[in-house]
Amino acid sequence: MVSFLNAASIAAVLTASATLRFRLWKQPRTLIFYFLFFLLAESLLHRYFLPEMAMGIEVAYVCFSLAGILTMVSIGLRRHEINVGSDE
Repeated sequence: MVSFLNAASIAAVLTASATLRFRLWKQPRTLIFYFLFFLLAESLLHRYFLPEMAMGIEVAYVCFSLAGILTMVSIGLRRHEINVGSDE
């Protein structure tokens, strides 16, 4: 269970950072693909290459927090771009 939460949290933070970097909020299918790809990769990594408790639940807490922050920044940036675009 911990390994799945860690994999999901790492996938969430990687997807949120890709969203912010490449402005992927306009392409929801790409976001879903990124998340599923990272989730699969992290799950395989945890299952076959890492020991059972190599990373504790704290990693999930930190990564979900970072993903939340990046998501809020992405929403703010999107709203800012919309407001600046409507002013011109």
